[in-house]
Amino acid sequence: MVLESYVGPPPHELAKEFVNMWRAYREAVEEGIKMPSLPEDKENRFLMMKSQIIQKSRVLVIVTEKKWGIHDKVRNIMNMTQSLDFVRQESQIFHDNFRNQWHDSYIQASKSVAVFEKDFVEE
Repeated sequence: MVLESYVGPPPHELAKEFVNMWRAYREAVEEGIKMPSLPEDKENRFLMMKSQIIQKSRVLVIVTEKKWGIHDKVRNIMNMTQSLDFVRQESQIFHDNFRNQWHDSYIQASKSVAVFEKDFVEE
């Protein structure tokens, strides 16, 4: 299941890291929505976080030989949330849609951790 030439943490560890990053991303969006004004450093950290999440998701696609099935969802959610400033200006309907899509992908990512752990133990 793991790319043969890959040397690094096992997929379940990478997926756990992703899940933690994904949770922090959601928290950053929620905090950004609630803030009366948005400090520039908060926006910059958010954009950096987005980049790191996409990168981690791409690595998981490669390492698991495409068994990481949520990369497209992650990318779509990232495209929805271009910046915190953009998200802040959107409607409650947009925010609810974001939350639903994020939650669906969070569940799928968490399930993937369990599958990758099981596969790792069986190898």
